[in-house]
Amino acid sequence: MNLLAYLEGEPGDLKVKRVEALAHGLRTGFLLETPPRFVNEGGGLERTVGVLLIVPPPSDDPETERRAFAEVVRLVEAVEQFTASSDDVFAWELDGQVVGWVEAGERDQMLAGGLIDPWRRRIEHA
Repeated sequence: MNLLAYLEGEPGDLKVKRVEALAHGLRTGFLLETPPRFVNEGGGLERTVGVLLIVPPPSDDPETERRAFAEVVRLVEAVEQFTASSDDVFAWELDGQVVGWVEAGERDQMLAGGLIDPWRRRIEHA
């Protein structure tokens, strides 16, 4: 599954460099097989700048689920920190479907209630 967190709007060069640094910083101590990847594709209004995380599909293996969940939460928290002192807004897509936003250091209800919280409950009851 592809989880993409990307800047909304047209980012300038400084924001692109900051997102690239964010992506590279997340590679340290990564728990999954494929580390996060910096995305900088397209141009103008069609430009996508963000971080792509390949998440394994749901598994019956509790350890795989815990690792995947931990990395998703780590990415969400990093983006929250990234946006805490800026006007940046990150949209989130899971396999091309919008699953929420992070703005001003906070995840929205869609991201929390539709992705993070149900996954956390599933892991806690496994």
